[in-house]
Amino acid sequence: MLYIEQLGLNRYTLIHYPKALIHTWLAWQETPAMPMEQAITAQVLSYNAEIANKVVEWLKRLFELADV
Repeated sequence: MLYIEQLGLNRYTLIHYPKALIHTWLAWQETPAMPMEQAITAQVLSYNAEIANKVVEWLKRLFELADV
């Protein structure tokens, strides 16, 4: 699988890759392209939902955070 970075099609620097991933995920939701702040307020992710736990674990791996 080739990623847009490998093909040179991305318009962002690699430092902004995590932000691009989050906004891509938001674009695929029921209300597409919702701003991140609004998505948090609208509880697109419930704090106790399985998907929320997966996102938290992904963010921990992404930023190499210890358990909070």
